[in-house]
Amino acid sequence: MNAPTEPHPLEAIEPSDIRTVSTSAGDIVVEPLRIGQLPAFTRAIRSCGGLLLAVADGADPDAMLFQIAEHGDAIIEACAVATRQDVARIADLTPDEFIALIAAVIGVNRDFFARRMNPELLARVAHLAGRRTGTT
Repeated sequence: MNAPTEPHPLEAIEPSDIRTVSTSAGDIVVEPLRIGQLPAFTRAIRSCGGLLLAVADGADPDAMLFQIAEHGDAIIEACAVATRQDVARIADLTPDEFIALIAAVIGVNRDFFARRMNPELLARVAHLAGRRTGTT
């Protein structure tokens, strides 16, 4: 009798989910973040953590547009890091393509953001997002 297989310990950090976002300039493949991408990705999203909350809360269009308006360059940089693309290619996407890419990056890495990210950072992100939108 075979013993039940246990999930790989890194499965929660790096799910096997891969998505492709079709753009006018060609497809962009979105894979789980690799450890080498985390420093640059984390630096990029530090100022725009509210985007994570906006997408996690069902991709509220107003919240997403607010984050893009306030932190567009950082979000472009984060998407470029996460997808291993040039910043110029990401910056050239249409708004619809860009929002689809943001959703894919966060969706593919959802477990990492939801369960593995430092709880203190998530609390800080929630606090900053609440302060910017006028809620506490």
